[in-house]
Amino acid sequence: MADDQAAKERFEAAKVIYQASVSEIASFKEAQWKVANYGLLASVGIAGAAKLLYVKLPSFVPCGAFVCLLFVCLCGIWIELHLERSLARGRVRMSRSRAAMKADEFTENTGIAGGEESLFPLFCSAFIIGFLLGLSTLFVLQ
Repeated sequence: MADDQAAKERFEAAKVIYQASVSEIASFKEAQWKVANYGLLASVGIAGAAKLLYVKLPSFVPCGAFVCLLFVCLCGIWIELHLERSLARGRVRMSRSRAAMKADEFTENTGIAGGEESLFPLFCSAFIIGFLLGLSTLFVLQ
């Protein structure tokens, strides 16, 4: 009887850890999408502002816009990398809790298999494309 109670408590603890991991992963993925969206909007805004300001201040606007675009691109990739590392830790925690709950029974009951897909390459390429498009806009100014 004591073994059943201990097993039930371990299962409940693993379930709480699993639910917390799922919630954490969802919030990190949402943050990844927000960072990518705001980064692309910033790149478009920088390129658009440079195009508008180029008429009045032609000497340093392209250089300043280039530095800003590079900063947005590198910072975005850096933030995405840290979010991806946090996602990897959350996935490890989730898989360990799933193993503690006997994953076969858990998967049969919920229909959830452990998807491990990463969107990090997509987000990095989005920042690089935003940088290149902004850069091409700056070259059109010349």
